[in-house]
Order: sequence, then C-alpha cells, then structure tokens
Amino acid sequence: MSYLVLARKYRPETFSDVVGQDSVTRTIGNSIEQGRIAHAFLFSGPRGVGKTSMARILAKALNCEKGPTVEPCLECEPCQSITAGSAIDVIEIDAASNRGIDNIRTLRENVRYTPAGGRFKIYIIDEVHMLTPESFNALLKTLEEPPSHVKFIFATTEPQKLPETVRSRCQCYEFRRISIDDIAARLESILKQEGISFEPGALHRIAAYSRGGMRDAQSLLDQIIAFGSGTVSIDGVSEMTGCLSPEALSELVDALLDEKIAAVLDLVESFFTAGTRAEDLFRELINHFRFLMVLLSGAGRIDLSSAGTDEKRLKAQADKTELDKILVMLQIALHSLRQCRFFDDDRILAEVALVKMARVSTTLSITEAIDILREAPVATVGAGAARPAAARPAAARPAAARPAAAQPAAAPSTDGPPARAAQNRSSRPVERAPSQPLSIPAGEEQQLKDLFGRLLDAVEKESKTTAFGLKKFEPLRLVDDVFFLSDTRERGGKILSPEDSDVAGLLRKVSLEITGRPLDFRIERTKNASKTGAVPPAVEKTREMFNGDFV
Repeated sequence: MSYLVLARKYRPETFSDVVGQDSVTRTIGNSIEQGRIAHAFLFSGPRGVGKTSMARILAKALNCEKGPTVEPCLECEPCQSITAGSAIDVIEIDAASNRGIDNIRTLRENVRYTPAGGRFKIYIIDEVHMLTPESFNALLKTLEEPPSHVKFIFATTEPQKLPETVRSRCQCYEFRRISIDDIAARLESILKQEGISFEPGALHRIAAYSRGGMRDAQSLLDQIIAFGSGTVSIDGVSEMTGCLSPEALSELVDALLDEKIAAVLDLVESFFTAGTRAEDLFRELINHFRFLMVLLSGAGRIDLSSAGTDEKRLKAQADKTELDKILVMLQIALHSLRQCRFFDDDRILAEVALVKMARVSTTLSITEAIDILREAPVATVGAGAARPAAARPAAARPAAARPAAAQPAAAPSTDGPPARAAQNRSSRPVERAPSQPLSIPAGEEQQLKDLFGRLLDAVEKESKTTAFGLKKFEPLRLVDDVFFLSDTRERGGKILSPEDSDVAGLLRKVSLEITGRPLDFRIERTKNASKTGAVPPAVEKTREMFNGDFV
C-alpha cells in the first residue's frame, strides 16, 4: 500500500485552508466576488509557502460548477479532477523542462480552442522564470490579449528574473514566509488528526528549522514521526536536524554568561563531535539570545514555551546579565552566521566567536573607548606631553585612575616649548591683570611681534598649513582683546584669513592657552605703494563707472 506524505495529504483545498497568506487570499477572493478576475496572475515567493496550491485553488474557484465562487464545493467533477491533477482544462506546465520557443508556440496554438467542459482553460506555469528570452517574447502578445476563456497563472521563486514586459501584464502577488506560530499550529492540527503524540516545544523547533516554509516543515515532521516510532519529541528533532538540545543550549549560554571559556570550548568539542554544524549552532544561539533580549527589554509578552528551554532557567539567565551584553553577543552571532559560507572549517569560526562572547565584559567597547579619550587631558605642548593611559574597561580601572568630570581641569603649563621660544624672542612679558582685557598699543612693535610669534608657534603644532598662511600678516595693535593685523598682499584674493571661522576658532584656543584671554582677530587691509604702482587709466575709469573701490 502506497503512503501519501503529509505535505500532499494535507494540501490546502480552499482559500481558508491556506496558512499565512491572508492578504493574497483576501484580494483574490474579493476579486472573484466582484467579478474583477484578471486574465494573468503572477505568484512569487520562497519555496513551500503555497504558490502552486493557491493556483490550483483559484482554478477550482473559477471552474467549479457553482462558480466562479470563493468557496469551491470540492465535490463536483471539475473540483475533483483538478485535485487529482487530471483536469483537461487545467494545464500545468513545468517551465524548467518546457522552456523552449517550440513549447510556447504549441501553447499559443492551443489557447484558441474553447474549454472541453469547464468555464475557463487555465494554464499554470511553474518556475516560469526558467523560460528562455525567446519564449517570453513569443508569449507576450498572447499574454496581453488572450481569449476570454483563457487564464494564465505563473509561479516563481525568482521574480527578478522575469522581464518587466511580462510582469507588467500580470497581477502580481507576493507570498511571504509563514510565521513560526502559524506553522506550529498547522503541524499540531495535522498530528491531532493523525492521532500522534507530540511535545509543543518540538513543533516550534520544527517550525523554526523550516525557515518559513510549510512544505519543509511537513516533510521534516514526516521524518521525525518515523524516527520517534510514532511520537514527536524535542530530542527527536535535535537528533534529526543536528541542532542542540535545550539542555545543551542552556548549558552553553550559562557558560557564556559566566565567562567560563574552558567550559565553552569543551562544549564546542562535544557539539562538533556529535555532528553539529556551526550554522545550526549560531541559529540556535540567535534564537535563544532573542528570548533573553525580549525578557530584559520588557517590551511585551512573549510565549516562552516556544523557546524549547525551561522557563525558570531562561529567566534566571536574564537575571544575571544585562541587555547591552546580550545585544553584543547577538551581534557576534549574527555576524558569524553570515561568515559561515566562507569557511571550510567552521569549527574554528565557532570557537573564536564563542570566546569573543565569553569575553564581552572584559573587552573595551568603542563607545567606552571614545568616552575615555574625551575625558583624558589633551596635551598641547609638543612631544613631551603626557599621553592618556592605556584603555581598560571601566570596571577594571581603579577609582583613582578614572577621569572625573567634576574635577577642575589643570591650568595650562607655560613651561613648555612655546613658552621657552617666546622667552628667547623677548624678555618683556605681557603684564596684565587676568580679569582685565588685554591691550598692547601700536607703538610696542617688538612686544606685538613677540606675542604674534608665540601664537604662530602654537598654531603650527595644530596645523602647519594654517601657520604658514598666517605668516603673511603683520601685527598692528592689540586693543581690548582684539588683535588687529595688516594685510599688504597685492591682490585681494582670500586664500586664508584669521577671520575665517575655523582659523578664528584655532586662534582663540591658542591665545587662551598663552595669554589666558580668547582673542579676536581683525584685518586692516593697507596699500603697498612700492608694489602696486600707479593705477592704469582704463582701470580707474572702470572703477569710477561702477562706483567701486580697490580691495
């Protein structure tokens, strides 16, 4: 006696039987009720989500003796023949083996004939993206304007390979991956009808392993029933899929949270000896970390029964860790899962990733490193400046070594190289009261030059280009914290100016360090008669015409 597999035995027969595709079933059902039935449909989506089943259900709805109807009777001759695959008016074509232009020419000739017994002649072309470009071109005219008794239904897992000219002539429906809960509920309904005992956690693990495909889940369920001698258990799922058992997974997560690297590596040894793949290991960890993330965030209710792990143990793990740590471990697992395809020896990849997870709390994060650099004192006095201490985790640094925001910053030293260079230029320091504005009259040329030279030395340590540009200016006077400079260049081109925002900010910074006052800089442009000479008559006439001035 032949056995009919579960995927075929429990194939959807009506729109209401289709799981996880509510938007598609609702739209097609409404179009049938309103009499707005398109001449061509394109069903796209992952494997095993119901595309071909939906095509057959649509064929029944259109050719049922009571139709067109949203609920085919399943008892009339058209419905039963379509279910059995023997309907004359419903032609299913496999585009992978009938992809040539000759096959399409035959189809074009046959569409002219009226249906033998049904209401419509329906062509279901599976994996339509396998047709050749010539076949698509030959089909275009018939697809756009078929006879009124013909309907086309295309199914594909790769819609991007279809020409735009084909897609634009069809009503396109995208089938989505089915949720874990929907697949588990469907498997539970099947097992109850079959009278087979099961563990709810096992069904969720099957659903998670099938990655959104109902057919994959039903096929795996068939295997596990045979493996478990008529029962479905979590251990049976782990044995068949190579995934970790809930106890082994919880033991691994405990070792990661407790930072027991030796125990982690020992567990990896046992997993790979038993045949576990790194890809399956990371998927299990990602799913487990996801439950911990939701528990720690308190975002809402979650059904912990689908985790496959004891609820008390899961909550105990959440109590001894924090959300940020779980997020970092989750990111490591996600990144490592993507890298699995590039490694022949995925065991090394798994060991490195798991050791990283176990050392999360002792590894300095980028955010913490930036905070340390921001808090560390910044030296501005050349090569002899003190450098910040080596970055270490905040928990590992002693309290005395941690930078305290409340502590006042140390006063800038005047004993460094800039100060010594200035003393070599002049022995006349700037005498002032710290709270009073700084002023140096125009007659004190040497004192102005010495101060400007000290400022240029400090600027050069920050930007040599800026310092070179500022050397083109001459100091004139310093009045109430405003340093006036002269610009004697022949042309008025503004290559670099102390009044530019970036340059002005740098000058205010270095002047505060050297003088204790943030100075502003102003430019007074002067004419150099020895260089400019007389103005040509044509230029002078142009200036008078436009009422302009020389700059």
